Amino acid sequence: RPLASCLGPPQHYGRMNLRVGLLLLLHVSLATPEADIAALQSQVTELNEAVVQLQRDMATLKQCDAASSNQPTPTTGAGFPLHYKIKPMTSMQRAATGSMTSYLLQKFTIFAGDRKLGTIGERSVMKKLIRDHVSMSDNNGRVVADFDENILRSWRPTYWGCQSFNLYDHENSGRRILSGIQESYWTSWWRGERQGFEFTSADGVQYVSRKVHTVTEGMNKWFIVEALTGTKVAEMEESVVDAAGGGVMSGWLINVERDVTLDPRVPGFFAAYELTERTTTWLDCVQGLVHLVALASLVLGPLVLALLYFVPGLARQLMRLLGRRGLPAAAEGEGEGEGEGEGLGEGEGEGG
Repeated sequence: RPLASCLGPPQHYGRMNLRVGLLLLLHVSLATPEADIAALQSQVTELNEAVVQLQRDMATLKQCDAASSNQPTPTTGAGFPLHYKIKPMTSMQRAATGSMTSYLLQKFTIFAGDRKLGTIGERSVMKKLIRDHVSMSDNNGRVVADFDENILRSWRPTYWGCQSFNLYDHENSGRRILSGIQESYWTSWWRGERQGFEFTSADGVQYVSRKVHTVTEGMNKWFIVEALTGTKVAEMEESVVDAAGGGVMSGWLINVERDVTLDPRVPGFFAAYELTERTTTWLDCVQGLVHLVALASLVLGPLVLALLYFVPGLARQLMRLLGRRGLPAAAEGEGEGEGEGEGLGEGEGEGG
């Protein structure tokens, strides 16, 4: 038969070409099954590695979230800026307060950037005459915290003569949030360091302040570290600049570390306390006189009362002694008066 009769009619050519193409594709796919399996295996391996890496990333994110949620926050003073500056009040700022006593007291302003946070310094003249102190007030003049020295120094042998202090938070019903004392002189001498402050915060953590730079004037620097671990929680650096008016202004730059439980206001109180203690005013002299009179009264008062109690006739003898001293003076005054009267009488008589 002719070839055309074997192939059939022309409409069957397309079907046959399709069948031939499918057979060829099937032959190719079936001819290399190992390559396809290897490719699939490699893809599965890559997907497994990607899933493992994704699981690791998710675990890391969960740990970071847990750590961020468990970060320590200050028990008091939360929301107070961690970076701020303390500098003395200018004459214009004192005049703006409308109080004449502001010129007698040492006061400082607190700024965080361009935002004024309030004032810190001596609160009143009467309180200054009793004890050294530092009070913090907000922009409305409301006292929010007080840093008070104890009137009497320590009597403990290891801290003999050291000054102790307390910090009270008036935003928390006046609760004491910090208590501390000056470092022992002998301990500091033995370590070869400058005397700092040892104090305990409201959450029971013990801290110590260390002055790390005091030789160069105007460049003092403080660290506050945890007493047990030595971890630095705050830094105070003195700042001295030439002000716009031509004067020299000194202050302190406060930098509190993040994720610490220390009240961020505490370094500011230490800085202001340092500024007030380094300057001696006439109120300090009057305060010393008041303390001397009070101490003499405390010592001599009970002694005099004891003598009067155990020696019954002592009071009468003292009264008689005082009376005898007063009588001659009175008699002399009367004699002088009589003499003058007689002299005037004789003069008048002669004139007549």
